[in-house]
Amino acid sequence: MNEYGSRLHITGTSDGRVEGTFTTALGDSSFAGATVPIASFTGLLREDTLHMAWHVVSDRAVKRPRPDAEPAEIELPWAHAVLSNTDTFHRHA
Repeated sequence: MNEYGSRLHITGTSDGRVEGTFTTALGDSSFAGATVPIASFTGLLREDTLHMAWHVVSDRAVKRPRPDAEPAEIELPWAHAVLSNTDTFHRHA
């Protein structure tokens, strides 16, 4: 779990690779409510702390289609978000 409550679930490690899924806790994320496979993550594991750098490209956004409507996920013609960032995850039982 990182400082925002997002979860990284590691399902395997081999040949220096980390495999698993990521679920964001941020409601305004372009992939809020979805669990996505990790692909462009790299980092350092020290005891029970994982310092990760990541990169994501998304063609989805959560927006109000009209000012009086509820937010809905929409697909955009090209990348809505191209992000690189870092997070620190701590192991939780």
